[in-house]
Amino acid sequence: SGDLDGNDIEVDPCDLLNEPTRAENSYHVVTCNGTDANAILDGFTITGGNADGAFPFYNGGGIYCKFSSPTLINCIISENSAKYFGGGMSNGSTWYEESSHPRITNCAFMGNRAKHGGGIFNEYSYPTLTNCVFIGNSADGNGGGMYNSSNPRLTNCTFSGNSAEYYGGIFNFPPPPGDGGVSSVGGSSYIVTNNFLWGNIVTNCIIWGNSDSRGMDESAQIGTFDIQIIINYSCVQGWNGGLGGIGNIDAAPCFADPCNGDYHLKSEAGRWDANSESWVVDDVTSPCIDGGNPGCPVGVEPAPNGNRRNMGAYGGTAEASKSPANWRSIADMTNDWVVDYNDLRIYVDYWLESGECIPSDFDRSQFVDFGDFAIFGLHWSYPSAEPGITYQIEKCDPNSFRSLATEPATETRFSVIVEGSYIHFKDMMVANCCPDELGLEMTVENNLITILETEFTPGGCYCICDYPVTATLGLFEAGTYTLEVYEDWGGFIGSTTVIVEPPQ
Repeated sequence: SGDLDGNDIEVDPCDLLNEPTRAENSYHVVTCNGTDANAILDGFTITGGNADGAFPFYNGGGIYCKFSSPTLINCIISENSAKYFGGGMSNGSTWYEESSHPRITNCAFMGNRAKHGGGIFNEYSYPTLTNCVFIGNSADGNGGGMYNSSNPRLTNCTFSGNSAEYYGGIFNFPPPPGDGGVSSVGGSSYIVTNNFLWGNIVTNCIIWGNSDSRGMDESAQIGTFDIQIIINYSCVQGWNGGLGGIGNIDAAPCFADPCNGDYHLKSEAGRWDANSESWVVDDVTSPCIDGGNPGCPVGVEPAPNGNRRNMGAYGGTAEASKSPANWRSIADMTNDWVVDYNDLRIYVDYWLESGECIPSDFDRSQFVDFGDFAIFGLHWSYPSAEPGITYQIEKCDPNSFRSLATEPATETRFSVIVEGSYIHFKDMMVANCCPDELGLEMTVENNLITILETEFTPGGCYCICDYPVTATLGLFEAGTYTLEVYEDWGGFIGSTTVIVEPPQ
């Protein structure tokens, strides 16, 4: 801890820099300054750093890395602050400092604050982060969770509940000019400066529920400016394909209990519950289960695992949520729930390539050949399951509370988007502000899809508010459907016509 006087009080992360009890706190709790690549920090909580001084003491409140490549494992970096860069951790810091290349695994960055890069700031460095979570970090400027002027590699990480003025989740910006220029590698442009290849690669990650001054759309989750970013097999809120990549989805990840910090994925086949230290069963299954890069090994995921890694921080680990039978095919390379010509085109793009985690390497031999094609053929026209529903209901905005005595509730309009054989549904569910349980139910009869927004409140409540609702419905065969939405007490909200096109 950087709390030298032992007098820190708990405050909102936004107030960390201005909290008087933190005035004497250490500028950096942990400093990494050296070339020893064997340095390891395992199993610590790093907290109370307050980098509010003059250079270089305004960066990296929790961890400050300069010309250092340590390994961090099983660490919690929480409630640290910095006047400028990297509340939780700063790597490289400025263009005239030496770069740092830490390896960070199974770590949590929570409740940190800075002007830029509330959770972590990377410049002239290429850290690798695996199975990490970034929760509740904030920035006055850019990148609530992470700010990159570098080329980090993120695999199976979760960003949620982070906030900033701009780009609440991850922000990427080129470093100051050096002696390089622009290079094209594999058809993609990267910024090359000081002999480094700049570009952020994100794989098997979940970036959901982050916010900035513009709300919670795609740009609030992840943004880039004149620097290459590659996102594959990730769940990004508001995703519209603008950043390219393959296998990405925009569907509520169905976190177990995000309000209490549990970001395991719900599953009807089994989910690890840390409180009871046991496996529990949910009534929905996250679309992020079995949604990761099909060429990556499943690691130590418990059976049944669908022979495919989950997205998010627990993918590939012993706490990965289990897979229902026939949940998602290993050959569904586009993650649209069907195996068709779109998947075949991606498969062919990797023909005869070698290396780790190649999407078409279904047998994980690190080489794409006829063995993988034989597996692909077995999954061709992967059969559709009975249509189901996965959903997430987020906390209501306190600013939207309305008194029942002064203003009646107004019905909100819902929206639907068709993606392949699935229907994405969004609404602002009107319900009591002190509910015990909210939910969605769906029935399908012939071509009529009915959604019921349910609410159970055991006691009286005196206000209502709007709860953001997102759901994924499907699989649906090609055809024209009528979708009707009702409130719990039977009130009709509205209906719309939905057309599911045949696979191209």
